[in-house]
Amino acid sequence: MKWFTADTHFGYNLVPQLRGFKSINDHDITILDSLNHYVERNDELFILGDYARDKLASYRMKIRCKTIRFVMGNHDKQEACLKVFGQVFRQWQTKVMGVKTYLSHYPHAYWDKSYLGSFHLYGHTHANVEDILDGFFPQRRAMDVGMDNAFKLVGEYRPFNEEEIYDRLIVREGHEKVKNVRID
Repeated sequence: MKWFTADTHFGYNLVPQLRGFKSINDHDITILDSLNHYVERNDELFILGDYARDKLASYRMKIRCKTIRFVMGNHDKQEACLKVFGQVFRQWQTKVMGVKTYLSHYPHAYWDKSYLGSFHLYGHTHANVEDILDGFFPQRRAMDVGMDNAFKLVGEYRPFNEEEIYDRLIVREGHEKVKNVRID
């Protein structure tokens, strides 16, 4: 199973307060427990940036999932992330339930094959611009998979699995009113 998240922000001073946690420790334990509750050891986890302020390896060791694909965010330092994840990317492409999917830390108005119905997953915005983007691009096949949007949509800080994403996005017509197109 593929899982997607962004903006874990382990070890950041401000984020726990914004999310309603009493301390950084409470925040970090909650996020780590959530990742380990949902993502199995042999699953594939995509983290779309803004992972941790420091102690990256320590947080990585606490995530049970063996395979993590890492896309850089604006708060991530490339050298530190390379040491922990082995490879880091500015963007990545994968498939979600057979649909080509473009991954980036940032939301894009258009992405590879968006006019053919591909998906786009991102973070960075902390659920603050979803309504605006939906207003500009009704029926867009894109979504914020960050922790804050998960809390907004499902009431808990957790990753999204590929089936949830597929079910949310496949019913949308897309930028160019493309219906249920699968791109290989």
